Amino acid sequence: MIPTSGPNAYVTGIFPRNSHFNITQFYSAAIDPVNTNGFLGGTQDNGTQLFSQQGFGGTNEIWGGDGGFCFIDQTLDDGANGLYRIVSFTGNAYFLLDYTSGSPVWVRLNSGSGSFINPADYDDVNNILYSYEAVGMITETRLNTDNNSQGSGNTFLGTTQNLSIPELTTATTYVRVSPYNETNRAVFFGTLGNQLIKRTSDGTVTNISNSNVISGAVSCLEIGASDDELLLTYSNYGVQSVWYSDNGGTTWQDKEGNLPDMPVRWALFNPLNRKEVLLATEVGMWRTLDITAGSVVWEPVATNMGNVRVDMLQYRESDNLVLAATHGRGMFTANFTAASASVDEVLADKKSFTIYPTISKGNFTLFAKNTLGKSKVGIYDISGKQVYTADIDFDSNSNQQISVNLTSGIYIINLTDENKKKSSRKMIIE
Repeated sequence: MIPTSGPNAYVTGIFPRNSHFNITQFYSAAIDPVNTNGFLGGTQDNGTQLFSQQGFGGTNEIWGGDGGFCFIDQTLDDGANGLYRIVSFTGNAYFLLDYTSGSPVWVRLNSGSGSFINPADYDDVNNILYSYEAVGMITETRLNTDNNSQGSGNTFLGTTQNLSIPELTTATTYVRVSPYNETNRAVFFGTLGNQLIKRTSDGTVTNISNSNVISGAVSCLEIGASDDELLLTYSNYGVQSVWYSDNGGTTWQDKEGNLPDMPVRWALFNPLNRKEVLLATEVGMWRTLDITAGSVVWEPVATNMGNVRVDMLQYRESDNLVLAATHGRGMFTANFTAASASVDEVLADKKSFTIYPTISKGNFTLFAKNTLGKSKVGIYDISGKQVYTADIDFDSNSNQQISVNLTSGIYIINLTDENKKKSSRKMIIE
């Protein structure tokens, strides 16, 4: 915007008027292992941005051009920040920013073909970067062990080789390093043509593709409690987008449930409660509280970010932080908890009431302090229609048992206490 005093006034300067104008388009994200507010993100047209504070504070562009996938090594830090940051430009071109000597030293790790925003993943323990090079070919870049020289500029002192994997017959769209078995690490590769290939460090290759889907581009493979628990997503319209396996990909179960027909771009298990899963989609973030259910119920979450495309989710174990990279509204963070509703939060006056379980067949408990007194409860379906009402008295019992006969779906419980104060909670009927 250029302010002038009238239609014929001369412009003597251009003044920024974009405070809190948050439209950055992120392709990727990484979380610092020790810096609470340390985040890295690859953006469209705006390079790779380093965050060091919450809110709408400024960022530092540490690499230019189109920012692609990026990583921060989770095993090497100086107590304040992670010391290895990996950034990328377009194609299979990755660079290391080495902060072990204080000031960053950059070194080109590889240079190849790949795709525009090139899929990759990094093994923090073994210091290995896996990135897409061409159909049937993955680049393996091995850094030296921590705190040893990695080189500088175009001289890389580690090793780079291309792994031939002929089972990958279409372009690779997703790469995932397993967090398990670091001595014979499994790496999973998803493709544009619905292939899912598992390769272990000893060279063993296993095809675990989902035969239930005729065509689709693999967008994510999330790994749960072991390499046997897998969650597979697709970024296409017109396909079942979410699949679950509890046997390492031998068989796949459809977990689309009530999810709208839209691309799903990333998935994340809650490590504190692995039945809970978050999805990054074309239309914001969605969640289920039980991915193992026969009929999975999904609901939109993080509505404060709007119905914006979310490209990636990342997790930090030390504080259970979740980072969401959106393609148009910057980045957002939240924290996983062990349960969706907590009695402790009510006792600490953080919530007026809670319900448990949050997913049920219709039998659940309302818990509140007896200071709420005589209250009225109403249950509403997602169209706003009231489907249940009752008077309850928390003076006599802080735990109120409720039994309803409702069809499966998402419902809102409104509670009005004796002081006419209103509060709401969400629940799911299976």
